[in-house]
Amino acid sequence: MLKIKRKSLLYKSGVEYADYCINHVEGCSHGCKFPCYAMNMKKRCGVIKDYKDWIKPKIVENALVDEYLPIKINSLSTMLHFDSLPNSLLKKLIGLLSSSDSKLIDSCARVFKKFIINDNQLFEILSYKNNYMNMNKHSIRRLLIIYFKSIFDLENFRKLIINSNWDNVHKEMVLKELYTFEQILLKNL
Repeated sequence: MLKIKRKSLLYKSGVEYADYCINHVEGCSHGCKFPCYAMNMKKRCGVIKDYKDWIKPKIVENALVDEYLPIKINSLSTMLHFDSLPNSLLKKLIGLLSSSDSKLIDSCARVFKKFIINDNQLFEILSYKNNYMNMNKHSIRRLLIIYFKSIFDLENFRKLIINSNWDNVHKEMVLKELYTFEQILLKNL
């Protein structure tokens, strides 16, 4: 999955029914066998060369940091239709987990569950370019809730954290939250 960055998600439209558009994806993954209006407009404007360019959708990465919450949620829903996500977008998702909006957190959780399927992958993403440094205790708790359903599931992840080369402040913060989460799971047995 490719990504692009725009100065603004709101841009002047050339279509007859709208003066301005908000679009967090460029391209399409539907695989239609006929040329659509949107593809023809992008081709005419020189944004894409041909159909092969068009069927490689690009997500506008700054949609995840837009102030308007529905754009973030819609962008996350759109990500579920892709086969892969660049690690840099997953870094932005980690930041969104500290939100207080339940719809946004649920949308993030669905994306995480689709693209990160186990604790080893989760650790790799958190370690990639020090993504773990973007976490606070709220985002750590939400990741634990998303990925770990029992105490036994936590052990491998704990070992990965302990043996990591993360800085001590973040390592201790994650281990403290792991311990607290473990205690909660034990009470629920």
